[in-house]
Amino acid sequence: MALAGCIALGIVALAGLILFRKRTVAGWFAVLLLVAVLVVGSLTAWTAHLGGQIRHSEIRPYDAEAE
Repeated sequence: MALAGCIALGIVALAGLILFRKRTVAGWFAVLLLVAVLVVGSLTAWTAHLGGQIRHSEIRPYDAEAE
């Protein structure tokens, strides 16, 4: 989900660069992009949190849970 969100955010940002190349950015687009960045940032933080919970007991020298 985080990867899909990052890709979608990149597409929206690219569309904004093309759309507003020679004029100022519309307020509604700036708000849309801000909300999208907050959502994708949350998804990325959640993914990082889940990745930090992965435990690899096969590479530990001893069982840390036994103590």
